[in-house]
Amino acid sequence: SPLVREHLLPRLMRRWAVEGRRRNLERCARLFELAPGVDQAKQLMTGFEQAYRGRSMTGLPETLVAAMEAWGNLPLGIRVRRGGEEAIEEALQTLLDTQSDINVRIAAARVLGEVKSVDAWKTLLESVQMQAPLEVRRAALAALGSYDQNEVAIRLMQMWSTLPAALQEATASLLASRASWTVVFLDRRLEETDAHFRPTPDLLGRWKTHENPAVQEALTRWETQSRSLAETREGFGREDLSVWETLLRTTSGDPYAGEEIYVQRCASCHRLFFKGGDIGPDLTIYPRDQTSLLLRAIVEPNAEIREGYEHHLVILRDGRVLGGILLERDAKVLVLRTMEGEDLVLDLDTVEMWEPTGQSLMPEGLLDDLEAQEVRNLFAYLRISQPIRR
Repeated sequence: SPLVREHLLPRLMRRWAVEGRRRNLERCARLFELAPGVDQAKQLMTGFEQAYRGRSMTGLPETLVAAMEAWGNLPLGIRVRRGGEEAIEEALQTLLDTQSDINVRIAAARVLGEVKSVDAWKTLLESVQMQAPLEVRRAALAALGSYDQNEVAIRLMQMWSTLPAALQEATASLLASRASWTVVFLDRRLEETDAHFRPTPDLLGRWKTHENPAVQEALTRWETQSRSLAETREGFGREDLSVWETLLRTTSGDPYAGEEIYVQRCASCHRLFFKGGDIGPDLTIYPRDQTSLLLRAIVEPNAEIREGYEHHLVILRDGRVLGGILLERDAKVLVLRTMEGEDLVLDLDTVEMWEPTGQSLMPEGLLDDLEAQEVRNLFAYLRISQPIRR
């Protein structure tokens, strides 16, 4: 039955494996022994890998290992988590192999972040810098969060100007996780004055959470400089929603020009007609024809936060501060989706605390530095009823 094979088998395996007790792991071995064919064994393997996301597989019962190996070579992720040096070297080579499938390279980056191999951070940095697909480079950045070398922050800021905007956002988020990295980031941004860089509420909240005098001193200097830049920046900032509504009624916008603004400011988080990210709600089914509702959601993002999209702050025992959407939690792990769309699987034993912040992940002031016609163009695109065909 497809229902059993594709859904029940991996879930049953995950249910027993996530407990990690020897009795349940012996049951996992029995499931592999009972599998009537390769298709069923693959589904069981999928469930087992899901159960051990973010956790080491050292110390598995030999009966379980033998039962899995009976179906052929173990997947790379399982071999790396078991601590094999050869498997780790294979993962490092796979990450840099431009001929490998993109999903295989992403999986290699993620598992290297989970097992924290001694020198893997150097290869992860190399993959961020090389001309690899954006998804691979983003996964490598997320994996670097497990490594505490200060050289990571220094090297990333050295390559900052060469990174595309999406990776600059991911880099800023990564460096906000550690106090020492935050100092490197803020000091470098102070040197390279950028009127267009605006920290998200997630970044600001994590910077302020670090109880480190050097971070707070750098943050104070950065905020002073930012206020000075804001005073000289030209834009169409308005606070009264009625003013915005009047603006949008007076003249029509160009949806084709608005699409470019959407890609720059919204698509990293929101999906519209199969284009965009999965961090915020899908706008395709949103009542976008109701201008006042849409406008309020953009101008006042904290006024109403849709269930499931509330920002959470997570503090780990090693001092790292993370932020994002809490996707799931079981007896062993907590899964956090970051602003970059990466799902971080955190062993609960490493988590000191997590709590909702009562804020939306969406920053305020998204429209403030746009010209009036640019705002009209953006809303013209947001209100289209079908995808634009070029």
